[in-house]
Amino acid sequence: MQDKITHIVTSEQMADQCHRDILGMVKEFGWCNIEIKAGGRTIPQNKTYWMWLQEACDYLNEKSKGDFKLDDMHDRMRHEFLGYDDDRTVGTTVIPGQLKTTTKLTKGEMFHYMSQVEAFWADRGLLVTIPSDSQYAKIKREHEVG
Repeated sequence: MQDKITHIVTSEQMADQCHRDILGMVKEFGWCNIEIKAGGRTIPQNKTYWMWLQEACDYLNEKSKGDFKLDDMHDRMRHEFLGYDDDRTVGTTVIPGQLKTTTKLTKGEMFHYMSQVEAFWADRGLLVTIPSDSQYAKIKREHEVG
């Protein structure tokens, strides 16, 4: 048996497989270390988000004859809505915090972040595309009141 296994559990069958792997490791090695965490943002959420960033770049580049790039727009939105990690001190040196990442956001946190991004651009005259079959649209409908 391998001494390291990583699973992404998306079904009951996969959870059963994890259980079998845990028992196998305990039998073979005497112990195992288990980390369980909820899934993060989803690939469909990420796809819609990056589509929005492209729309924002296109909008600003056309409006201002600028040269806005996707990664710069991503940094701008993170700066606006996610902020920065705390500074760290190593000895006497202070290492400034970095922009927070979207990769560690949960599905719900990513939805909230995307809602802020959508509103940001709407306030500036850009209505980002929300495909009706997108995960963002589905979650938004679930949160709408009556």
